[in-house]
Amino acid sequence: MEVCLRCCFKKYRLRYELKQKLSLNPASLTLHNCQFEDDGAIITADWLSDPNTICSSLHLTKNGIGNIGAIALAEALSYNINLTELHLGDNAIGPGGASAIAEALKDNTTLTYLNLGDNMIGDEGAIALVGALEHNTTISHFFVGENQMGKEGAVALAEGLKKTSTLIAIYLNRNGICFAGDAAYSEITKESTALISLYLNRNGMGSGEGGDPQAMAAGGASGMADLSAGGEADGAGGAVKESNMLTALTYLYLRDDNVEKLIDFV
Repeated sequence: MEVCLRCCFKKYRLRYELKQKLSLNPASLTLHNCQFEDDGAIITADWLSDPNTICSSLHLTKNGIGNIGAIALAEALSYNINLTELHLGDNAIGPGGASAIAEALKDNTTLTYLNLGDNMIGDEGAIALVGALEHNTTISHFFVGENQMGKEGAVALAEGLKKTSTLIAIYLNRNGICFAGDAAYSEITKESTALISLYLNRNGMGSGEGGDPQAMAAGGASGMADLSAGGEADGAGGAVKESNMLTALTYLYLRDDNVEKLIDFV
């Protein structure tokens, strides 16, 4: 009983402190690692739905927010007209939460910066977000690294990136894309007209089906050559210089166990 009372008191205190911070109506608010879970997310969502809320930048990373909290925040995005940055990284919104946010993004016209990294959204969540990117006209920076995507989600996102006209940077690091995504993402360098920065680090890109990262580090790797759309290998470090770039893509980041350089096509 004593443990239960302590837990209840802690939750009550967290909710109270959260409401106190929200009552100040800040233009920018960071609530990192507060661990208020879905209860706190729902309180924050209600606050975001208030037309008097002026917050434009909200950090909710590492708070134990799950599917229920994400759905509440997604609904708030349908009403809020001031928020331009939303950081939800390192939570547990899952595919259901990602799908709810994806639906909200189809109508939202203010958000430009969205971080959903490390949220276990998987293939299902990734595919839902693809549809959102095709409709959304404001998102420019999108973080979906460390989300346990497989081939299906990775390829779907690659196809979506070809169609978006506003997204200029996407972070897809640590998703286990590996060989399955090589061909799909090499096409982005040829067809995307808006994307400037593509982060695929620690996915084993270009390693081949056998997963050998030495193929990239050797300077003649087929994977990196494909992703550079015909670029010339620049030494053993694995960087590739592009001599005839036809798209806006400027930075392709493929940092892996043996590949350390940022690829600059300029």
